[in-house]
Amino acid sequence: MADSLERSDAFQQLQEIRAKLEDFARRYTASGLAESWIPALDILDEGDSFRVLVDLPGVKADDLEVRQEGQQVILAGRRFLPDGTYTTRERSGGQFTRAFSLPEKVEENSAEASLKNGVLELRFAKIKS
Repeated sequence: MADSLERSDAFQQLQEIRAKLEDFARRYTASGLAESWIPALDILDEGDSFRVLVDLPGVKADDLEVRQEGQQVILAGRRFLPDGTYTTRERSGGQFTRAFSLPEKVEENSAEASLKNGVLELRFAKIKS
């Protein structure tokens, strides 16, 4: 049992480090030092499927690509910002790529996607055992 708790704690620490690195990357990008950004996402376990919510304000469906390779999902796209002379620029633009793994195996080609109000919603059916 102690091993299980230690692994759980280690996994939680890795998740926290990953979140901090992603936050750093967002800030670095927002400062205009890079021409890419990383969209934030949530993964919800809904019993027979996973629902993924990705914040993509200002991204059009035509500028977005979603690929599923087993449990791994790859998002790629581009957000265009208006041309002009900025006095303040906090929103990130440019290309992005985000890859993540789903917690369990899902059915191939089961992905359903919708993009509404700047939020991409993806659904993946779990493999029934």
